Amino acid sequence: MTGLYDRFIHNVVLTEASEKFGKAQYIEGEDVMAFYYRLVRYVEWMVRPPNRYMYLQEALHYVSTKGIFDYLLSKEVMAEHSKMESILHHARRAEEE
Repeated sequence: MTGLYDRFIHNVVLTEASEKFGKAQYIEGEDVMAFYYRLVRYVEWMVRPPNRYMYLQEALHYVSTKGIFDYLLSKEVMAEHSKMESILHHARRAEEE
């Protein structure tokens, strides 16, 4: 059983995680933290996780669809020089407003 899993299922799950990460989108009613934890779950399943910049870009892509992006720009929060903690902090504050 373990051999079948390793040979077939394992590769399918890893490929699926990469695809889901690349196609992650806003789900109606979801907040920033729920989206972040979903991305974390996908990354944990990947053989080769995205680099820091790609990860932050994906998170910022999400918040741009919710109108939070303008708030982040006003606080000078960008993927190029901000930490994920800072992005999450400001995105959560924007959601509260």
